[in-house]
Amino acid sequence: MTNRSLVSMLLACLIGAVGCHKTQPETQLRSGPEQHFSLSVEHSPAGWAAHCESGCSWKDVTIQCTNCRVRVDADGMYNGNVPMTSRGFAFVLDDNNGLSAHGVQGVRWQDLSWGCATAVCRCRLNEEGVHVAA
Repeated sequence: MTNRSLVSMLLACLIGAVGCHKTQPETQLRSGPEQHFSLSVEHSPAGWAAHCESGCSWKDVTIQCTNCRVRVDADGMYNGNVPMTSRGFAFVLDDNNGLSAHGVQGVRWQDLSWGCATAVCRCRLNEEGVHVAA
């Protein structure tokens, strides 16, 4: 076999391998399948409040804190002793550097961020993303 034939064969193998490689999307789920939920979230200087419209075992929750991270899932909102596993969806809200959410499970997104021009900021979160209220 000549060097030219060997190089051609190696190039064909490399092109075939690269062509079959699938990259993972940035919004890949962190754990488990997507879970439908819809809730409105309110952030104020006093902390977080949420009202769940669907997909939760709760209706209204609040946590008073500043510069804090809270976990929200189908069973509630937690600051401090957070359960390691959740039934359904789960994400972490953070107000340290603007407002953000980090998907843990049951969501299409991994990281979201948003802001508001007023001290009280309201938005709607679901498995697809965030929608800031006007």
